[in-house]
Amino acid sequence: MERLVSILVSGVFALTVYVWLLKILAKKNVVKYIRAPARWWLHPNAICVWRGLMAWAGLWFYFFTDNYFFGIFLFTNSAFADAYDGEIARSCNLLTEFGAAWDPIWDKYTYLPALILFSLFSDLLLVEEVAVFCLIELIWVQLISRRLVSRLKKDERYLKLSISANNFGKTKTVLCFSLIIYCSLLEDGLTIPNFSRELLYICIFLSFASGAFKLIPNRLYADILSFLNLGCGIMGIVFIGHGQYVINVLCVLAGQIFDVLDGRMAHKHGSTKLGPKLDDIADMVSFGLNPAIMIMTIGKFTPAFVILGLTHAVLVGYRLRRFLLYDRHNPLLPSGVFNGLPSPAGAMAVMGACLYWPGSFWLFPAVGLIGALMCSHWRFVHFGRVIAPRLKKIGVIIIFSLLAGATAYLVKAGDPKLFGQVLLATTAIYILAGNRVFFVKKVN
Repeated sequence: MERLVSILVSGVFALTVYVWLLKILAKKNVVKYIRAPARWWLHPNAICVWRGLMAWAGLWFYFFTDNYFFGIFLFTNSAFADAYDGEIARSCNLLTEFGAAWDPIWDKYTYLPALILFSLFSDLLLVEEVAVFCLIELIWVQLISRRLVSRLKKDERYLKLSISANNFGKTKTVLCFSLIIYCSLLEDGLTIPNFSRELLYICIFLSFASGAFKLIPNRLYADILSFLNLGCGIMGIVFIGHGQYVINVLCVLAGQIFDVLDGRMAHKHGSTKLGPKLDDIADMVSFGLNPAIMIMTIGKFTPAFVILGLTHAVLVGYRLRRFLLYDRHNPLLPSGVFNGLPSPAGAMAVMGACLYWPGSFWLFPAVGLIGALMCSHWRFVHFGRVIAPRLKKIGVIIIFSLLAGATAYLVKAGDPKLFGQVLLATTAIYILAGNRVFFVKKVN
């Protein structure tokens, strides 16, 4: 239990410091104090250095002296300090191009040594897989993509490209630090599932995506994310054909993440003329056809389940058509507000019902209720445009990291009914908390 207690104490201390920092940064005299040249050691670039040194000291205590408390305490606070320097840079107007480029580099030299040591001194991570991750991080992300961006920026058409960390990279960083703390927790001998390798796979994917998206003009972000959503839906249908329903759900959930991101990117950077149509096609495949085929397959294509699946697909099609032709142009509908339950949330609930009640009578009222909510005029807010912007950026990244961790756990647990329960509960929370009633003053 020594590691567990150390993690809890370290986490509470680091979170307390972070909350305190947010409060004092709102004071002008504090900002003036930090900006003074004599306090160079409080500059965000300096914080990058000393948080890295603190992390290395923590690794020394943990792996080479068996002083787990100091090791975990120093490393945990180093991970939180990654958020400190960003808050200080924004609040004190100390943002620099050097800092934006330096921060993600120093992150890598903080968490990569920890992952390497866990692969060498424990059987939680494979050396070969950690080596692949290191190569992607150091060669693809840091060397190739950054150099290509630097060359492309010489052309006026690509001036908006940036070598600083994007959302994929930031989410990966949070997930890497979480993976390291989780590996330490696993070494404590607690009877919890080990899904450390699954988390590492997600980190590898996010690392590759972070490097790739550095090379893409901002206006193409939304279209590419829509293509990824469409690909997830099609891939999921293939898994349905092989009876792998949980993997299909994971594909659709990945598509939902891409759908949230493409809406946010389109709102922020715009898109091409093809963008809105591509988004609707991807939504129809991933959230309409895919769950419909899953319903039919689980029901062994009996007439009743075929009709039920087609009903869901038709209702999603109606929901998307209404949005495209009417809701999008309705001046009475505030920006970021949906008229009816969004189709991604509807798909989540339907797939959750399929996993929890496979081939059962209860699928019929569940699909009917979700369809009625989608076609209703009960208003819901957009997570990416209304809820997420009201959170701190670190909060959004942590939410996506927690979702990735929870998904890895559910896959490792291998219990479809448990997965179905989580999906149904998540949808129920959104139906209650995402209702426009709770956001009336914020969206009008």
